Amino acid sequence: MKLELCAGNELAVRIANQLSFSRIELCQQLEIGGITPSIGLQEFSKNIIETHVLIRPRGGNFDYNADEKEVMLTDIRTSRSIGVHGIVVGALDRQNDLDESFLKEAIKFAGAVPVTFHKAFDEVKDWKSSMEKLIELGFRRILTSGQAINATEGIAQLIEMKKFAADRIEIMVGGGVNSKNIFEIKTKVNPNAIHFSGTTMQKMGVNPRYAIETLQPDLVKIQEMIRAFETR
Repeated sequence: MKLELCAGNELAVRIANQLSFSRIELCQQLEIGGITPSIGLQEFSKNIIETHVLIRPRGGNFDYNADEKEVMLTDIRTSRSIGVHGIVVGALDRQNDLDESFLKEAIKFAGAVPVTFHKAFDEVKDWKSSMEKLIELGFRRILTSGQAINATEGIAQLIEMKKFAADRIEIMVGGGVNSKNIFEIKTKVNPNAIHFSGTTMQKMGVNPRYAIETLQPDLVKIQEMIRAFETR
């Protein structure tokens, strides 16, 4: 079972490497659920730790227009060309079904780079048929909280998902994972991987004109989660 850190900046990349995470999902702007990281951050990260790059042009829903899709495919091609280790993407239509035509293109643009379908999976209407389609398309894994508000509430469905997947596609649990529930998720669901960010909201900057609050990696919090995962 692997641990994946959702890393939103250079510090998170360093922490993931320091604490021997299996890999990271690299993104930026965690406050809105993450968007595609800069090429500079991708170059920085891929030389330090196994890096899977989120491809998402904006926050909000997962129904993208033609221009957004063109940008996403270009981002996939660019990330692949610089040698990242994986791509993380997801897209739905207005009925919350998989956007199959776009996803086929995404897989094509990724080439031999493994592709993860992100938490857009928790919005699909029929998760079983959607999982079958993702397997058919060639996705490597699915990130999910069991279609619940958080992974704790989704445990029963996560167990069902893991059983239904039958090792044909990896199930990675993410969403509200913390030091109090990570061991329960590990033992009850037995997923292929567990994904979390271990962040806290922190103020950045001292000038009132530019100071903002952002989600930053919390080393102590992350260490507590690893200990709970390993020793409870």
